[in-house]
Amino acid sequence: MLSTAMTIRCVRDLALLGLVGGIGIGIYWDEGAGASFLLACLWAASNLALLALFISSLIAQKSPGKLLVFILVCAKIPASYLILLWLLSADFTDLRGLVAGLVAFPVVLIVRGLLDRPTDPVVEEGR
Repeated sequence: MLSTAMTIRCVRDLALLGLVGGIGIGIYWDEGAGASFLLACLWAASNLALLALFISSLIAQKSPGKLLVFILVCAKIPASYLILLWLLSADFTDLRGLVAGLVAFPVVLIVRGLLDRPTDPVVEEGR
């Protein structure tokens, strides 16, 4: 289970952006760049989801084995970035699409943060 609704929305938005952007880039540029964009967005979404799951498991009050969760986190980080290295060096991926998909990750986080920020209709002046 993911920790917050914000994380769930970010993962969902990254996956949707990857799908829609991958199709658009595939039509406009070429299919390799579109598929690479989709792969990079899915990698970023899965990386965010796993990190949120592990961090929420580490700080949970009723976590059965914090050492086991910590070991899984330490194994996940190298494995995740080895997958990214494999994607960057593979012959079937387009580097432009991968970089565009990786840049989409912080853009989605910023836009989602701006959309989800609390708004206060009452503005106090002079305090």
